[in-house]
Amino acid sequence: MVFNNTKGTVKAYLDGGEQIDLVEEKTAAGIWYKINQHEFRGKGNDITLRKDGEIIFERLMISLIYKQKMILTMY
Repeated sequence: MVFNNTKGTVKAYLDGGEQIDLVEEKTAAGIWYKINQHEFRGKGNDITLRKDGEIIFERLMISLIYKQKMILTMY
């Protein structure tokens, strides 16, 4: 992925080599880019790319905190 914050765009490259040029949308928190049937959202360490509402890529970070100490982080 290549972000251009000045233009409010991101270029995403899929495994097959397909390039998707997404445009920034307004969001209260995190990031949101979309074009036609593709949508890319992210907040914190979590990101999701969808095509026609179906998840085609997702990365979630889960942290387990006990007594104010992080004891486990999973991606």
